[in-house]
Amino acid sequence: MNDAVVKVSSDTCQIDSALLKKVIEWATYHRNDEKYDKYPDDVVSWDADFLNVDKHTLFSLTAAANHLDIKVIY
Repeated sequence: MNDAVVKVSSDTCQIDSALLKKVIEWATYHRNDEKYDKYPDDVVSWDADFLNVDKHTLFSLTAAANHLDIKVIY
């Protein structure tokens, strides 16, 4: 994806292609989560690694998830 081509935006949230890739990466990894009563250690570890980003990226990821109504990511 090219930043100049893929942009999701509204009055309150802009999601560039790099951020959208992160959201898709998270959603792809968690596509079968409803089968878990409790997350296995490898899922918890993956999430910790995935969210180990700078504060700006974490805030942007949270805002994008909120805007896209992905409740479990934020």
